Amino acid sequence: MRKLAVIYLFCFLPAILLADTELKWIYYDSDSYEEPAGGSFTFLVNPKDNVYAMSLAQEAWIRNTPIFGGAFISLMYNGIETNWYSSLGCTIRVMPGWRIAPFAGGGGAYNLGFYSDSNEDSRKNDSYWSGHVEGGLRLWSSERLIFVEILCRYTWTSLGNKHDYWFAGVATRPGL
Repeated sequence: MRKLAVIYLFCFLPAILLADTELKWIYYDSDSYEEPAGGSFTFLVNPKDNVYAMSLAQEAWIRNTPIFGGAFISLMYNGIETNWYSSLGCTIRVMPGWRIAPFAGGGGAYNLGFYSDSNEDSRKNDSYWSGHVEGGLRLWSSERLIFVEILCRYTWTSLGNKHDYWFAGVATRPGL
């Protein structure tokens, strides 16, 4: 019986203590922590493997930090898989707010294939998860409304090492 009392104490004490507070953590106010950075448009190319993509992103800074993140949706042709994909994912970067800002980051995505191979022994043309690391340089206009960015990205896939690929890319926001 004593063991049961200890288990209940450790399970329910945090809930009781949190219920006594005003539960401010439930009411997340993004304006207090995030600074919107707007949208961007990215072209990514890999002529060696015949992989090409274009992406739209919505981005934000965490206030008073160099931490920058964005969610993206993209359309990609993957020559390794000989298939078209639609991707939904996110990227987090460390990028200072300077006018010429180097960055490094990473993220992940789910890539939904438009065609699936009916042969169960083949993984070709399957939808897959991917992770990526990237680095580059962003150049802001003096008003910080327009930017141009060059980047390199390496992507590994859930399909295996033979299916991994790299990208070189250019991103921009042509103004508001």
